[in-house]
Amino acid sequence: SLHHSAFSIYGTKRLMERIRTQDLKDLLGLDIVVHEDHVDVKGTLASGDYHPSDKITTQIISGLCFALPFFEGRLHIENATNPYVMMTMDMMRKFGIILDCKDNYFFHLEGSYQGIEAKIESDFSSAAFFIAMMLFNREITIHQLDFSSFQGDIAFIEYLKKMGAEFITADYKCRYIGGDLEGKSFDLHLTPDVMPVLCAVASVTKGETTITGIEKLKFKESNRSLAICESLRELGAEITLTDHAIHIVGKD
Repeated sequence: SLHHSAFSIYGTKRLMERIRTQDLKDLLGLDIVVHEDHVDVKGTLASGDYHPSDKITTQIISGLCFALPFFEGRLHIENATNPYVMMTMDMMRKFGIILDCKDNYFFHLEGSYQGIEAKIESDFSSAAFFIAMMLFNREITIHQLDFSSFQGDIAFIEYLKKMGAEFITADYKCRYIGGDLEGKSFDLHLTPDVMPVLCAVASVTKGETTITGIEKLKFKESNRSLAICESLRELGAEITLTDHAIHIVGKD
């Protein structure tokens, strides 16, 4: 969309539903038509001020950040400490792009994209499932985890610590050493991707757990909060879903 051209992107019906957001409609200079199985785009991304929201997804924010060196635009980011936004800006710095900020407006300050040799970090949202496995088998050690990462889902370890688990995290390794877990309350609005595994752990932990900040999950590849609750309920979990929270009564 940075070059005057017309193109189409094809995908599933669910994907097309997910991108029907106000942020997409607000992209200046573009004529975007979303169909059931594809999206048509015409025009050129225009200069101006953008105000994307992170309430549903941060992907528009990340995309605009990556595009800032190529057009005279400013990007208003209300929550610049969102982990996904911080990861985007960190990656841009590694590739030579420096952004500046004034009054929550980000703009390209200096630099151009340069080729580098980059190592892709291990994904903490995927690692969370293996970290949960350690609660049931202390012989497991997870390797290649960068604990200085900007990834929000690194917080899953802190969530388990809050429940009573004890870990050793050093030298890019994580090992569970014990603990008596009990239910707690969590706000996952910045880390929604760990909801499935946290629900699973809570369902076999004594006490009650309440999870809020789940609104984004209905816009995933499925209504993820509904799917997880239905699946765990089929397995015997006592779990209740409302519009804004998941409540779990654990079974020790």
